[in-house]
Amino acid sequence: MKVLVTGFGPFPGMPHNISGDIATTCAEIWNSRPDIQAQSLTLTTAWNTAPPAIIQHISWLQPDIIIHLGVSERAQHLTLETHAYNACCDTPDVTNQTAKRSLFNIEAPETVCTAVPVTKIVEQLEAAGHPVTISDDPGRYLCNAVYHTTLSMTGSQQPGTKALFIHIPTVLNENTVTRDILLAGLDIVLTVMAES
Repeated sequence: MKVLVTGFGPFPGMPHNISGDIATTCAEIWNSRPDIQAQSLTLTTAWNTAPPAIIQHISWLQPDIIIHLGVSERAQHLTLETHAYNACCDTPDVTNQTAKRSLFNIEAPETVCTAVPVTKIVEQLEAAGHPVTISDDPGRYLCNAVYHTTLSMTGSQQPGTKALFIHIPTVLNENTVTRDILLAGLDIVLTVMAES
């Protein structure tokens, strides 16, 4: 089973984005499983490069599972995003550019939803003692843009691919979630997605 796990690089106000590091570590761990071929990708947090990069990697890898990771100040633990929106905020990216328009794809649907069994993932995480939140608002920054791009693409061109965006805390520690607990939770997410 092919897995693509992504994170992001730095952006204004976040000089070190842990999501890219966590994505890399997940791929390394998951590649030790005999049934998984995992590839990690750290996306540049830029309006003009992140969505095209994800399209290119999905086309090239043709993954069965895509797990996107991004940081959020609102996230205190794993936050599973169920929806993505065809809308952009005017927040500058790492190159100090803003989105060129309020819709990043005028031909795409306004709202797309994941087909991943989020409720089942939550049940398994909670059974293992992992705090988790379901969210239907990934914001309107590049996390949302990449997620919308992925869900739109997998829905039309790669309908067998399962995709989920997960927000994680900006800092991992005892007050939010430790790195080891986060990685264990992400392993559960992958297992449920692989079995669904």
